[in-house]
Amino acid sequence: MSARERLRSVAVLGAGQVALLAACAIARTLPGTSVRVLHAPVCDDALADQAHTTLPTLARLHERIGMDEPGMMARAAASHRLATRLIAPDLPAGWMAHGAAADPVPAWAIRSEGGGVATGPAAALAQAGRYAPPSDDPASPLSDIDHALRWSPAAYRARLASLARHLGVTFGEGGDGDPATVDADLVIDAAGQRAVADWIDWSRELPVDRVESATGRPDLSVVDTVELTSDRVRVTSPGRDATRIVTLSRGGAGVAIANGRRQVAWDGRVVAIGDAAAMLPPLGWANLHLAVLAIELLVELLPGRAIDPLERAEWNRRFGRAADATCDFVAAHLAGLPSTHPLAPAQSPLLALRIAEFVRRGRIPYVEEDAVPRDLWIQLLTATGITPGISARVAATDPTTRAAARSAHDRRIAQAVAMAEPYPAWLARTHGASA
Repeated sequence: MSARERLRSVAVLGAGQVALLAACAIARTLPGTSVRVLHAPVCDDALADQAHTTLPTLARLHERIGMDEPGMMARAAASHRLATRLIAPDLPAGWMAHGAAADPVPAWAIRSEGGGVATGPAAALAQAGRYAPPSDDPASPLSDIDHALRWSPAAYRARLASLARHLGVTFGEGGDGDPATVDADLVIDAAGQRAVADWIDWSRELPVDRVESATGRPDLSVVDTVELTSDRVRVTSPGRDATRIVTLSRGGAGVAIANGRRQVAWDGRVVAIGDAAAMLPPLGWANLHLAVLAIELLVELLPGRAIDPLERAEWNRRFGRAADATCDFVAAHLAGLPSTHPLAPAQSPLLALRIAEFVRRGRIPYVEEDAVPRDLWIQLLTATGITPGISARVAATDPTTRAAARSAHDRRIAQAVAMAEPYPAWLARTHGASA
């Protein structure tokens, strides 16, 4: 059997960070293939292209393409984000941190017992405003933390473009902007949302249809804040170059968005990623996260010059599941709202199952292609005021053992906080950086 012919040419349509990430990933994976980025203007509603942060999963793609964190700190005004604080009426502040949470969810970590329980070291560091890099030593409490990066979008795009050129990617104009007219073996459409016949509407699951953005003075903090009010959501994200404030509403001011996804994002030789494939409001900063998943999946199932329909169908199946799971993650930020709130979501069957299992047994069911860590799901649902149930294993444990486990957990958290230092001081000491 002869080996099939590899892709000779790949064209990436777009002008934002999603297009550049895709171009770098393809160029790294197929160094002998011609990769071109064809400029197409980024629309106002291209939220994945405008993202200044996302989940820690981006680090995996950065490693693949050769983008290191020290370079991001030095040349993209990057800073670290450990957690998000959720503020809602009639609830204590909840914390969603990156890194390990207690497993299984113990009786003493239930939200109703007190104000905003920190279920892991990362949440405790965030509450204290302190930071230390994760440790590779499993015995260290710092091995239980993870972090996301924030950055200056303009500086990030410039850094990605420089890396793309280093990898041999060429740049040109996108012609009429129609991916079907581009001459290449494979065309990646990262030029933003366009009218398509197979759009799956998420307006019931995600009632947000307006996004208004503003910037404020730079600030050094490891915490973002999501504040739920009587009619909108305000997301505040401090950064070294600016503090970004995003207001989400239904029928309010700002740019109109249409939440949903394409049923068939890879059609023929054109594969849509980013905002061209799915639209999500910037809650949990999952827009770019989903685009990164699409790029990684494309690299995993990279076709030959003659595209196999089975490979294309498998990519569409897996991307669709990942998109639906990410939609549930974003919608879960609003799950605690009363049904009369204009942004109260209609829960998908899968999100309803997640919540029901969490309430019944304190567990998060496995969902295929869900790349949101289980620990983050636990903290998100708890932060929205949903009380986890007690697993059979925890219920069968005697009180003395439970108390010892709690003491050990508290000691590990206290050790992590003691090993860290105030974030501005750490940033100045290690990178010479300030706001």
